[in-house]
Amino acid sequence: MATIDDQIAAYQQLFDALTQAYWDATDISMKDQITSVKDELLDLIQNLDQVKIQAGTEILSQVTAQLTTVNKELKAIKDQITTITKRISTIGQVTAAIDRAISYGTKVVGL
Repeated sequence: MATIDDQIAAYQQLFDALTQAYWDATDISMKDQITSVKDELLDLIQNLDQVKIQAGTEILSQVTAQLTTVNKELKAIKDQITTITKRISTIGQVTAAIDRAISYGTKVVGL
């Protein structure tokens, strides 16, 4: 069973992959979109750490809503990744990291 630690690791891996995609992107609007998602991922990672520390249901419900929003944005990035970068390795890393992060989100908080 996936744990919050697994989910945090998946989102951190995704954050790192998006950093590479940012540097590969040639379009400024794509760079802005990646930066926006990375900012939300960082906030999400911090909130998941809080869930782990507090083990409280109130913050878990907040994180669940945040996960839903972030997952929608991740799916949009996944759909656009081939327009963001042409580097095959970056495309593969970002796509795999998005799939892993969404999968763990589903398992940990039941989305």
